[in-house]
Amino acid sequence: MYQKYKTEQYNLQSSVKKSILHCLQMLSEFKPIQIANDKISQNDFFDGQREFYEFIEKLYCLLLNDPDKFLIPTGEYDTYIQSDKAKKRGEKEHYTDAKECNLRNTFQQAIQFYSKFLYHIGMAAEFINPADYSLVMPKDRMLQIKDNMISTHIYKENDLRYQAICELGIQIIEDQKNCIISSEKYPKMFLGLWILCKAKESKYHYLNYLRVDYEGTKKDSPDIQDILETVREDHQQIIKELQKVLQDIKVKVKIKPFNAITSRSKWKAEYQHKGKNILGFYAEPDYMMICIYFNSHLNVMNMSKRLQDENNELYQWYQSKFPERLCKCRYNRKVQFGDEYRRICGFSNRAEIRNPTAQDLLNSIEVIKLFRDL
Repeated sequence: MYQKYKTEQYNLQSSVKKSILHCLQMLSEFKPIQIANDKISQNDFFDGQREFYEFIEKLYCLLLNDPDKFLIPTGEYDTYIQSDKAKKRGEKEHYTDAKECNLRNTFQQAIQFYSKFLYHIGMAAEFINPADYSLVMPKDRMLQIKDNMISTHIYKENDLRYQAICELGIQIIEDQKNCIISSEKYPKMFLGLWILCKAKESKYHYLNYLRVDYEGTKKDSPDIQDILETVREDHQQIIKELQKVLQDIKVKVKIKPFNAITSRSKWKAEYQHKGKNILGFYAEPDYMMICIYFNSHLNVMNMSKRLQDENNELYQWYQSKFPERLCKCRYNRKVQFGDEYRRICGFSNRAEIRNPTAQDLLNSIEVIKLFRDL
């Protein structure tokens, strides 16, 4: 999906539009699955999966083109972060700007509103009508859904957001007992929603829904291929090379689920050997960070001493990959790099290689191999 919606194809002037594009880029490739059902044909299920995928893709495109129409605040966040009032404090202090967080949460929750509402509908529906593929639920459940959609940051314009959903062709009709949800333009789309929402519960359940990943509902967890589909070609190659390095080591790959696909939501993959993390990476469409885990600040120092004695060029690169942390947590440690002492957060004891180049990859591989020999 990233290849279809490359960042450089868009003139993105706002954080809001960057965040919406991020949602598009994180969608899975369309891979329909077979569903066994006596009342609904397999072809109808295929159509339903395709229609729901197209609906979500179209929804994000509409949000991207006209966020104001969908009640997504577009100017407040960027105005603030570019102002003198926005405190520019370094990462060392682990400082959180409350106003920046509030403004960011506001526009991100407004973006998430539409996919979240559909998810709640799919989860709450009691059955799908095989005659017209509409979802049916008791009226009181729709009231509960709307109550759950009220959040700290967005609630005043929610009625207008529901109106915007209806303008997309979604019909919500109530009779004496039930609430019936259907679509004019995508008449079978709720079959696709039904498959995602009624899939086996797991910690990846919502992730599969957000990415419209039908194939993911049949797997225990996402895999590296899922990540490769959403990142740049140069980062794809780096991930593949890292995989090769670990081929001769018995490692377990753990991929962390996320509960939103707006900006700042990244894939997190960790490679564990004998119960300990040895390597990991964070990845999103236009960002990547490799993490080499040393599991102890003493190991960090021992590697530093070895590299200083054996390979000064690699040592200079190595010591630059441990950002200083002045946090007050009990894991903070003072470590020695040559003649310099630096505080790092010992909670992770990791080297951080941000947006790695080809040379960064070679250096990372060399450090990983040397650390195994320590």
